[in-house]
Amino acid sequence: MFLLEIHASEARMYSFCKYLGSEYEHVGIPSTGQAGGLMVCWKNSPYISCSLGTDQAIYLVFHPPNRDPSLFVGVYASTQVEARKQMWDETTEVIKTGLPTVIAGDFNTLLWSSDKRGGAPFRVTQEVLSFRQWKDMNGLCPLVAKGPKFTWCNNRQGSARTWELLDRAFANKEWLTAFPSAVVEVLPRSYSDHAPCC
Repeated sequence: MFLLEIHASEARMYSFCKYLGSEYEHVGIPSTGQAGGLMVCWKNSPYISCSLGTDQAIYLVFHPPNRDPSLFVGVYASTQVEARKQMWDETTEVIKTGLPTVIAGDFNTLLWSSDKRGGAPFRVTQEVLSFRQWKDMNGLCPLVAKGPKFTWCNNRQGSARTWELLDRAFANKEWLTAFPSAVVEVLPRSYSDHAPCC
């Protein structure tokens, strides 16, 4: 389970994990004040290890017996363009290892005009171009998503209401070959302005 923008200290993350049950482990990046925070929880397994954590991404390696290792990267991209560029660079270096890799989370930017409905018109900005370049340079393909198309809403009324596709999952060809039937299920929003994805 990957949780982002959790606004939690290390102590709160620990308490949440224990609430799930004693068989759960976690790794987390505490929030800075009221901003950010990432956490991954999983059932105890000798086949999962955390290789790296930053304020924008957590990297987990899965190394099950009799299979090649694979990598999960949980992302909560900064809203600041320069900080997000650092995340593009970090993830690119990890993808270069050649491991089957899936990257999922809130990328905080759009790829295409079809990723937005309502609000100000979509514009091809430098951050959009950087996102496209990162995806293409790393040979990443979006996973098929089922459920609502848009994953975020600003919850405003009338013409100010905006829907966007901010939360996604991408994988390299090695991961898609290993897990050809994988899909993302987008669930209805409830308490958050983001829709949960699984």
